[in-house]
Amino acid sequence: MTSHHNTQITATRDGVTSLAAVRSDDVNPYDNPGAAARVRRDLDEAAASEARRKRWGRNRYDVSALVDNPAPWARKLAGAIERTDAARNPVKAPPTLMFLGSKAVEAGATDAQLAQLAKLTNNEIAEVKLREAAELTDTRRLIDTLARSMATQRDTAVVAPEPFDLTDLLTQPDEDAAYRIGELWPIGGRVLLAAPYKAGKSHMVGNVIRTLVDGGKFLDRFDVTPVRKVVLIDTELDTRLLRRWFRDQRIDNTDAVSVVPLRGAVSTFDITDPATRSQWARKLEGADVVILDCLRPVLDALGLSEDKDSGRVLVAFDALLAEIGATEGMVVTHMGHQNERARGDSRLLDWNDAMWKIVRSGDDSDDDATRKRFFSALGRDVSLPEGQLTFDTATRHLAYEDGSRKDSTARVAMPKLLALISMEPGKLSKNDAERRLKDDHGIPQQAARAALKKALAEGSLVFEIGDRGKHLLSPGGDPFTVATG
Repeated sequence: MTSHHNTQITATRDGVTSLAAVRSDDVNPYDNPGAAARVRRDLDEAAASEARRKRWGRNRYDVSALVDNPAPWARKLAGAIERTDAARNPVKAPPTLMFLGSKAVEAGATDAQLAQLAKLTNNEIAEVKLREAAELTDTRRLIDTLARSMATQRDTAVVAPEPFDLTDLLTQPDEDAAYRIGELWPIGGRVLLAAPYKAGKSHMVGNVIRTLVDGGKFLDRFDVTPVRKVVLIDTELDTRLLRRWFRDQRIDNTDAVSVVPLRGAVSTFDITDPATRSQWARKLEGADVVILDCLRPVLDALGLSEDKDSGRVLVAFDALLAEIGATEGMVVTHMGHQNERARGDSRLLDWNDAMWKIVRSGDDSDDDATRKRFFSALGRDVSLPEGQLTFDTATRHLAYEDGSRKDSTARVAMPKLLALISMEPGKLSKNDAERRLKDDHGIPQQAARAALKKALAEGSLVFEIGDRGKHLLSPGGDPFTVATG
């Protein structure tokens, strides 16, 4: 083994210098008292810092303690937390809402400064963790909202309208026609058609489509301004049934009608998604009127609540019409609330410009095939009183006639009422007549009362005041005389 030597100059007694070889093993080149002291000092400081980290390390403090804190350590730690949060994954990592005492020690905080901070209790730590989780959830929602906004900007063709002055609005000429269907459907309006189960909604839709493309009178009474193209999106009927029913309608301008049978594929009509809605808009391009029959299957297919989410689909339907460039739209829905109003979200009532209703006479115990249907409409510049619908089974054409359900029940009871009074003129009061019609002829009290009211109003019956103030009935003379009193 070779030994390393250093050459060293030495002096002899006679003053002559000589060279001597000194083994390196015998000399410590770092044998410096100052350096050793510094090393010991560094080791002591490291040990002290480690002890302080252990002492304060498990304590947790709210990051709000760093806000407006002028101490250099606080500013340093706040900056480090800010940089960490800026680099975090916003989907997976929550923002930093508390810090460990060890981080404050590393940033230069003294024991006195740390003692002034409010240490979080276990309950407070749990609350901060909940806040962190809430912040993370809120961030994810913001990301979803931003994503939807970006998708809408990318996929939708709808342009936000620009505001204009009322003066400019009023100088624009009015349309030649104020109604698509006279008295019932305003130009540019939305119609909600509500009816009970199997009350004739689809037949009504067929009549609407036929008159919209062929012209003529809707329900044999109301003028129609025809359109170039109508689209029917049907979510309930089988294609074979649709074909048969439309064939019976005998539509002349069949090229002006597009039918989209969605039974079994309703989930594809997710118009609440902007990208899907734009795809449908391209499919239905050129339509002037779009009819959705019926709303409920769409809600079910999308997992939405009829009571709370109908408005979401209606707003999306409006957006679809805008993308297509369609002027009018109709949505068909089922009735609820004792079959007198559309079932579900109250937004249904706010959305439409005209509410069309089909109702049936009698109750559910009656034979459905014999129950009469009645039609009415109410809305913006729309007010049609209830009238009876007649149905041609060969052509499936509907017609509207004056007369409400009350008038209908009165007409049924009227012949028996007049015959009863003719047999006993001046002897029966109104209460007596009601009771006899009910007991002897099986006529419901409401129908008997409606017949009495109608007969007295028309003059078919008159009355005189008898004993104890009774109104005694007699046949009327002039049928146009209206009884008073």
